[in-house]
Amino acid sequence: VIVTGDSVSMLSEACSVGVPVRIYSNKQLCSKKHFSFHNNLVANKHALNFDTELTKKWSPKPLNTAKDLAKKIINVVN
Repeated sequence: VIVTGDSVSMLSEACSVGVPVRIYSNKQLCSKKHFSFHNNLVANKHALNFDTELTKKWSPKPLNTAKDLAKKIINVVN
């Protein structure tokens, strides 16, 4: 899946499915906030930048923010 980098929601939804996601972005389309989010997704293996070699084989780590948030809440409550 190729997703434009100008929507944090769209990127989050695409990365939650567990299919390979490539982020298309440029300075005219995205802000510093967007680029920071892209870098985080790539660093945590949820997505790749669009210009990453197409032959690169990889299995993305699905983004599951609801599960992560639930764990943090449980830790605080306990």
